Amino acid sequence: MKKPLLLLIGFFSLVVLPLLMTGCFALPEEDVLPLPPMIRLPESAPWQTTPVSRGDVSQHVELIAAYAAPQRVAVQFSQDDLEIAGIFVSSGDMVQEGQIIAALYTPELDEMLEEARLLERRLALEISHLAQRHALSLRIAEETDTPVDDFYYIDSRARMQEELDFLHVKITYLNEQVRESYVVSPISGVVVRAMEFIEGQVSSTRVDVAVIAEADVTAVDVSIFRLSQPGAATIRPGDVFVMTVARGGGAFEVTATAIDPEEYGIEILSDTTAPYVFLVVYGDYPFEYGTRGRITHVITYAVDVIAVPTRIVQSVEGRTFVYVMENGVRRLRYVETGFGSPDYTEIISGLEVGELIII
Repeated sequence: MKKPLLLLIGFFSLVVLPLLMTGCFALPEEDVLPLPPMIRLPESAPWQTTPVSRGDVSQHVELIAAYAAPQRVAVQFSQDDLEIAGIFVSSGDMVQEGQIIAALYTPELDEMLEEARLLERRLALEISHLAQRHALSLRIAEETDTPVDDFYYIDSRARMQEELDFLHVKITYLNEQVRESYVVSPISGVVVRAMEFIEGQVSSTRVDVAVIAEADVTAVDVSIFRLSQPGAATIRPGDVFVMTVARGGGAFEVTATAIDPEEYGIEILSDTTAPYVFLVVYGDYPFEYGTRGRITHVITYAVDVIAVPTRIVQSVEGRTFVYVMENGVRRLRYVETGFGSPDYTEIISGLEVGELIII
């Protein structure tokens, strides 16, 4: 009995057990579960505070000033390759706005316009005579109690009226063509350069017939700049600014002073409805037409008031509030605000000087 048992045990140890151990490696490997996360409560960051104080509520704005140099306007013909009838100004001449400076030679156009005007007058007269004859026929028919045929009068009047309407359109077009054959001055001023008239020369839309400049009412050593932006409305005569003027890819600074234009005899020749503010620069500077200057203007809305940074003022459902620090605790405080700027806002009520506000 013992011998078979020993044989069985040996067989199991030598054959079966190694097979079992080898098969364990073929089994699927179990996933390793990660460790549970460590729970760490966030630490509260200390609130940044600043004491309430008094100050001014103001805003810095950048304004662009345009050099009010004598305006120079170049005028040209509106049509090419037409014979010039004449150039009627020379350098140094004073001209008025709307004054004819030059004209083209357009005999065919003038003849067509004259013929159209004669035909217009003839048709208008014929329509008037037709109306009189029609009225006479109606009166005779009424007195003799006989019918009258209106068709001839109505048809003839309609036909002539249609022709007259067409003539009106044609005359309007021809008048426009005639106006385009003239060069007129767009401003009142002095001719600083004019084309010399040569018999038989033709027009060109690329050549200046004349260059006209406004009369300069200021002294040689005084330059005028003007502002028309909304922020300029708070500038008063006597305010002084450092103005940066760009020139030739660079820039230089000048001192500009706000003035009353009447004291300098300045007349605004155009855009009279614009709220112009004028600055004067003393000295002989190389300003040219189109020069621009930049100034920084401080607009003050309130002086010596309780003011807080605008960014901390919040509003919900029409109620305005800030956060204050009371005994180490953040609390909401409703306030009444006044003037405001992008930087600071006036507090009318709700805060006292020295309280800590959270920023």
